[in-house]
Amino acid sequence: QCKCQAPLSGSTTRGAASCLLNECMGPCDACAVTSAGGANVCAAAGQTCVDTDLAPGSRGDWKCVCKEPSVTEAVAGAVRACEVDECVLHGTQVCAAAAPPPQVCMDGNKTQDRD
Repeated sequence: QCKCQAPLSGSTTRGAASCLLNECMGPCDACAVTSAGGANVCAAAGQTCVDTDLAPGSRGDWKCVCKEPSVTEAVAGAVRACEVDECVLHGTQVCAAAAPPPQVCMDGNKTQDRD
């Protein structure tokens, strides 16, 4: 059996393994998890970690994504403040369907409290 060495993952029998690097799982220097048994920076902030390219040579492309209904994300680090754009959620359709003249939705307060 061939098995990839950490921080890469993957194994196979009777052949070479295809090794992948999920920076959300780590641990590695530029990963969301920097030490063995350490916390994922995204999860610690209440966010979801997504690695967009699992190729071993692809580094620094992971991102923290705020949980719905927020639309905010940050590359290689936690989002400082998750924002909720109510226009994205439902306002655009309401404003667009308004009687003439056409209207545009603008959310001036994108905090989680939805004011």
